[in-house]
Amino acid sequence: MSQSAALILPERSRSIGSDLRQRLGAEKVKDDFPTITAYSVDASIYKLAPKAVVLAETEEDIAGTVAYARETGVPLTARAAGTNLTGSAVGAGIILDCGRMRRIVELNVEERWARI
Repeated sequence: MSQSAALILPERSRSIGSDLRQRLGAEKVKDDFPTITAYSVDASIYKLAPKAVVLAETEEDIAGTVAYARETGVPLTARAAGTNLTGSAVGAGIILDCGRMRRIVELNVEERWARI
């Protein structure tokens, strides 16, 4: 038998945001109506409301969000600027917004590469 992802029930929606706030901090997790509405769309014609939005700033934020999604079976969609034209930046579970991660960690001009 195949194992499928856990069903997200409506009464559980708010607990996803609460759980993530406990792990990552209140300033990094949003599940209010305006935020959910804004992250329900990208540059495509699709609209799909997420349960929570994580505004990742560090690798630890990403690791904590991925761990939570894996433990609970909540779908996870990574997102940057939301300019995708195919609906790939919207999802019904957690939106992991990596748009704040703009720090240059290492720059190698001679070899022409950067780690950000």
